This record gives sequence, structure tokens and C-alpha cells, in this order.
Amino acid sequence: MSFQQLECCDFLTTESLMALINSQVLAIKVPNFVESQLCDRLANWYKTHRKQETYTTEYYINGIPVQKRCGCD
Repeated sequence: MSFQQLECCDFLTTESLMALINSQVLAIKVPNFVESQLCDRLANWYKTHRKQETYTTEYYINGIPVQKRCGCD
């Protein structure tokens, strides 16, 4: 499947959302969609939320599961 990686638009449209849903694009970029202060507050909330957990990748070695942290927090 061939697709454009990023669609830039001034506002969200039905067409751009459908392209995302149908895997025609990986992301939609809408400049200033959310104000900077809100972005900062949301980013801080995600980073410091008490239920935040480290994401690990599970590998199997000789049939035994091994959890490895790959830097995806």
C-alpha cells in the first residue's frame, strides 16, 4: 500500500479524517489546532500521570517470555 506520511491542512475535514482511518496517511497536522499552553499542560499531564507505566516489549527465548524496556515510555 502506498500512502502519504503526513497530511497538512488548515482545519480537520471529513476527507482528511477518512484518509487517516483508511490508512492513506499516517498523521494529520493542523497548525495551531490546540493552543501552546494547553499542549504544554497536556504533555506534562501525560508525563507525570500516576498511572503512567513503562512500555516493554516481550520476547520469547526458548519458550520463556522476557520483558525488555526499549525506551518507549
